[in-house]
Amino acid sequence: MKLRAIKVNSARSEQGGWVKDIAGFPGVRLLVRGFESEAFKLALSRRQLAVTNDDREDGKPGGAVKPKVTERLFGLAMADAILLDWDGIEGEDDQPIPYSRELAEQYLTDPDFRLFREAVALAGTLVESETDARVEAALGNSPAA
Repeated sequence: MKLRAIKVNSARSEQGGWVKDIAGFPGVRLLVRGFESEAFKLALSRRQLAVTNDDREDGKPGGAVKPKVTERLFGLAMADAILLDWDGIEGEDDQPIPYSRELAEQYLTDPDFRLFREAVALAGTLVESETDARVEAALGNSPAA
């Protein structure tokens, strides 16, 4: 195994990069940061600190957060810090849906859009991969890339 096969690009994880050719999402590109970025860690931490006792299994401070709440927090943190833009997402009328932070939050927290959340999660993992061809091909960071 070559050492570069296990090396990540921490700078790209922090700054973000376009990822395309995501399985099940033909023609879609996602501008994402990595999950190891400081922005994501901070966003998730802030969201977790705001959890009320009502959202905990035992209703007490420090108790385990309910699974549905954890899933929502993760989606919100992804909207806060992972997903920065998209290209190639269309509505039922075949018109492009422009990225907005509000739509990102809606799609990343809606259980019915779980496949989209999983695609963003995959892209957030791939963006810091030093050798991933999908990231390398999209490094121009422009829709035409």
